[in-house]
Amino acid sequence: MVRTYQETVRERPLLRLVQDLSQRIAIYRNILEEAKRQDGSVGTEPTMERSPTAAEVLKTKYENLGLVPPATLPNPLMREVADFALRKLRRFGTLLLDLMATQAEAISAELKVSPEVTVTFQVELDWAPSLTVGIERLGRREMSQPNSNRG
Repeated sequence: MVRTYQETVRERPLLRLVQDLSQRIAIYRNILEEAKRQDGSVGTEPTMERSPTAAEVLKTKYENLGLVPPATLPNPLMREVADFALRKLRRFGTLLLDLMATQAEAISAELKVSPEVTVTFQVELDWAPSLTVGIERLGRREMSQPNSNRG
């Protein structure tokens, strides 16, 4: 994946990869949240009459917005959608962790910060993985000059 981005993205490919992973995480976190909000009532499971299930509505919504490719999300059961989103979040979290473990120095170089600036990365792996980037400017200490006017 890193090589693909380095070959196809001209400017700051690793930062772009981090941004794309973060977007994917946000999309699947939202899908999971919507699946969790379903209360198991009308429209959540298939019925004999052919009205769309809640899973089908969710799937269509994200596909029509272009946030997931067609035929990516399962249906007709919301439980399957939630399981799918959890698996995706786990996979993206692992990718983010691997990326930071192997490419943190290269990503820092892409930021082109001055030597007085420290860049830190923190990956949190919970049910919705996240990356925090810290940028801190190191303060300069003024060196006191010995007093040459000592009487």
